Amino acid sequence: MRKTNFLFQMLFALFVLLSCSDKNEIDGYNDSSIYKDNIVLEDGDSLIKFELMNQFDSYHSAMLDENIDEALSYCMPEMFEYLLKESPSYSMEDIKEIYLGNPIKEMVEKCKKDGVKYEFIIDSIGKKIMWEDNIIFEVKNKVRMSKGVKAIETGGYTIAVSKNNGDSWQFISKEDKVMAEEILLLRYPSKRVRDILK
Repeated sequence: MRKTNFLFQMLFALFVLLSCSDKNEIDGYNDSSIYKDNIVLEDGDSLIKFELMNQFDSYHSAMLDENIDEALSYCMPEMFEYLLKESPSYSMEDIKEIYLGNPIKEMVEKCKKDGVKYEFIIDSIGKKIMWEDNIIFEVKNKVRMSKGVKAIETGGYTIAVSKNNGDSWQFISKEDKVMAEEILLLRYPSKRVRDILK
């Protein structure tokens, strides 16, 4: 069964970090840097974007703390509906465990065993789509994995969606556009989905 791409990204980058040569290291790596320092909030969406960033942080903190229930609250439920359709012999609880719970546990156990630290970083908050009370942003993000003074990064794009004008946020990877499209179509009209993914 296919696991979410973002978790695969993290696990692959963890493997690379543990086996990488010096050329994979980040020059001048500073353990104290945090993603909020990278974003300038000066437009009318400042408070909305700040809340998005806080919840992005809470989502990934929940993952690293193995708080599966909290992590699930930041996932689009349509993602699990889609996965259930793809794997009808499983229950919804099985789907959540296979695609989110188990990968998170595996990642955290491997990090603890190998002494690796994860940081989830927002590079920028870009394209904005509005539909009724929904706000949708394209978020450029990266995962930084460090072990001692050695660190590597892997990046990608996440779609952040809010059904209540930015009060609460859910996230889905944009890396697998076919899968992302199928999931987003369970909530949004096709024109909006095309606007999000183009």
